[in-house]
Amino acid sequence: MSTAFEYALLHRGYDVSITSKLGEGGFGIVYAGVRLSDNTPIAVKYVHCTDIWRWHSTKNAGLKIPMEIHMLMRVKDINGTIKLYDWFKLDKGYVLVMERSIKTISLYNYLKTHQLSQNQVLHIFKRLVQIIYDCWMRCGIVHCDLKEENILINKETMSIKVLDFDFAIDCSKRRRRTYAGTPLYAPPEWHRDQVYYPETTVVWTLGVILLKLLLSESPFKSVKDIKYFDSIDALPLFKSKVQEFPQNVVDLLKCMLKKKISDRPGIDAVYHSTMLLG
Repeated sequence: MSTAFEYALLHRGYDVSITSKLGEGGFGIVYAGVRLSDNTPIAVKYVHCTDIWRWHSTKNAGLKIPMEIHMLMRVKDINGTIKLYDWFKLDKGYVLVMERSIKTISLYNYLKTHQLSQNQVLHIFKRLVQIIYDCWMRCGIVHCDLKEENILINKETMSIKVLDFDFAIDCSKRRRRTYAGTPLYAPPEWHRDQVYYPETTVVWTLGVILLKLLLSESPFKSVKDIKYFDSIDALPLFKSKVQEFPQNVVDLLKCMLKKKISDRPGIDAVYHSTMLLG
């Protein structure tokens, strides 16, 4: 497959060498590559049409493209999102050519060998909220599958980028019944009633990520823990470590991880509260 990639990219004007496979799954196959003309690292993703479950209808005579491509083009000007350099159809699938830094690693893999300080956690979280807020306010979309695997961190600067917009949706106040994100980051209402609202769901997910980074482990061990969640104060891990956290961080967590949808703040309120942390 790498030979096919190199051949196709060559004919698109890319002088590229595919160096290794970064990952493979339901999302497709992702290769590491280098643009030979200037040694720029790139990521090359191939996804078969049968693995694409969401399509966007363009204004061009009913042409449909994968939703991931459409969403990446919409967030191209947001600082902190992975940039899409090019895309094209190849055989029975699509190729996405994206930026790649040799200094970055997924936050998920980074945490396997590194312990974050509280200041580092708050630094990462503030940047994450800024990115999600900008996507919401400037582009009108919400990511819908935020988790450590979809956050890249620069091992030297601790800066982050968000990737994998395959499940992103338009901002909306209406109730939704189709959730494609990761279950352990979904809110109680989804596990209880199979319904959710985009804004209060992303607020919940951000709260889960913040708490997980502070605790150095997941506060929820199963979807059952979330389904029957009542209060953050009842979580054993939180109770054992809450005294170590600044009061404004505790207050924010308690707001974001409210059981009732109507009690959670909006993304705008979360953004402004987060910018005051640390």
